[in-house]
Amino acid sequence: MAIETINDRFEITSRLGSGGMGEVWRAYDQLLGRDVAMKFIGERELRETPGAESILRDEARAGGSLLGHPQVVSVLDLLDVDTSLHKGPALVMEYVEGCNLAEWIAQHVPKLDERTRQVLGLFISLEIIQAIQAAHRRGILHRDVKPLNVLLSTDGRVKVADFGLARVVEAITRTHTVKARQTPLYAAPEQWREEKLDKNTDVYQLAATLYHLLAGRPVNEGQGLWGLYRWHEVGKPVPLKEHVPSLPSEVADVIMEGLKEKGEDRPSLWSMFDPISTALMKPCRLEVEVAGCTDEQVTQIAEVTDFDEELLRTPGNGFLFPNPLEAAQEGIAAVLLGGDSKILAP
Repeated sequence: MAIETINDRFEITSRLGSGGMGEVWRAYDQLLGRDVAMKFIGERELRETPGAESILRDEARAGGSLLGHPQVVSVLDLLDVDTSLHKGPALVMEYVEGCNLAEWIAQHVPKLDERTRQVLGLFISLEIIQAIQAAHRRGILHRDVKPLNVLLSTDGRVKVADFGLARVVEAITRTHTVKARQTPLYAAPEQWREEKLDKNTDVYQLAATLYHLLAGRPVNEGQGLWGLYRWHEVGKPVPLKEHVPSLPSEVADVIMEGLKEKGEDRPSLWSMFDPISTALMKPCRLEVEVAGCTDEQVTQIAEVTDFDEELLRTPGNGFLFPNPLEAAQEGIAAVLLGGDSKILAP
């Protein structure tokens, strides 16, 4: 049942969450017959922040230019809304059924064995890098790469959301001094120093995100806002290899290089992509366990994998995948649909 209808077209059906820029709702597009995500932007803060609304429109336009990229959440429209639920701008975006990377790290990764966790983590890493690289080619910075802005879908896709919106957050933060709007856990040193940001800032945030994904813990060990800030002054990153001994040294080293204090000392995105790709691109076997799944879940898993339902219910099932990207994508999908995935050596 619709909570409210916007512009005689979008039926608001449920609240998905909230962030620094406002609430995100699931909506049904009656015209095109599809679900979308709608992000409500705070009207008062935009009105009270000089230039923020212009920045929002510029960044929505920039985000829209990435429409169709497989690793980017598409920006579909920017609306002016005036209803009881929201008054102000609203971004209409592609709806991704699944979870964000923060939820994946907290809820799903601990249930995976070490090899599966690593293979799926490397696959997710490659997908994020490709999304950021596509944006950089168009001169678009993300400025807020973090697990909450990476979405994993129930068909195993990985998509990065909110390109450019951090510019609006920064403008509002400067005006209202609302530090909670920023994400200090993944912030680069130059962000703490309020220096000019560039592509290397995205590289640092990417490296911090991948570190958290692969190690299961963030690189910044500070507590509270002041502790997180002080860590950049006196703390030292624990080598990723110490947390994940089985991770190839080339992968661990390049992620640590991405965490260097000076932007010019950090690697390029493709310098990070290549060793991760090399570590991942090996044949592997995928097995899926559905013992605790309903019949509906088994059917859904069968639809997004190469397994038929009878095979899924057979212990020790599995296929050899010459292409590990396909195995990883199907493994993620199976987990998000309620199954257990295991990636084994061929």
